[in-house]
Amino acid sequence: MTQLKAFIVEDSPVIRENLVAALEEMAPIRVVGNAEDETSAVGWLSRSENQCDLVVVDIFLKSGSGLGVLKAATKLLRGRNHKVGHLQLKYVCPLQKNVGDILKNFFAGVWVLIERPFRIGDSIEVTGYVGTVEGIAFRTTQLRTDDGREVIVPNGTFMTSAVVNLTRFPTRRATATLVLPADEKPVTTEDIRSALEKVEGISPQPPPSVELRSVGDGKAQYVLSFWAANRDAALPQALRALRARFPQGDVRSG
Repeated sequence: MTQLKAFIVEDSPVIRENLVAALEEMAPIRVVGNAEDETSAVGWLSRSENQCDLVVVDIFLKSGSGLGVLKAATKLLRGRNHKVGHLQLKYVCPLQKNVGDILKNFFAGVWVLIERPFRIGDSIEVTGYVGTVEGIAFRTTQLRTDDGREVIVPNGTFMTSAVVNLTRFPTRRATATLVLPADEKPVTTEDIRSALEKVEGISPQPPPSVELRSVGDGKAQYVLSFWAANRDAALPQALRALRARFPQGDVRSG
């Protein structure tokens, strides 16, 4: 397989070093040169003895602009049958499919590490998989599912698919419905709220809410909502507490 020669323009030493490693490990590419700013990059490309097949450019440089590098590269290399592409943190222009996928996953990994939509130890859901984040690398993220499976997710997936962070907010909302006879002694929303506040596992903040939704046919319907760290455990306890406090009522989840 023919090996491509690549020239990289990137001002971050960490990103540059990892990008070189990723390209040379995952594709038939050899990095033959690099630069940190527009002037150095244009100077390298201007020398006829420097030959490359692929130019990878960070658009946002600390000194100069990647756009200036691209303009100069297009002009200088037009007659050399070279491929000139550009990369941004959230955009990859694939020069050939396997190279484009590698670069997309790499820069998506940089985005994950910088923006931190999730961290190691968080529980997330992505493309149908739910698991705990075990590791975040520049190209992939490792998940461990509840049944002990390892899932390797290409980082590019996080740029094109919705990710649900199940850990970011520690509580979940649960709802219940209470129907009471309207012709009996009136029940206030405070009476119902106090019954919920005594349930173990229900978060005090925000406090449970109670809404009188409707009155008709001799019945009063209340909709209750509360927050809990373990919603699945707290909801049955809340239903039992409501049935004990209001035995004359009809209590249902949802």
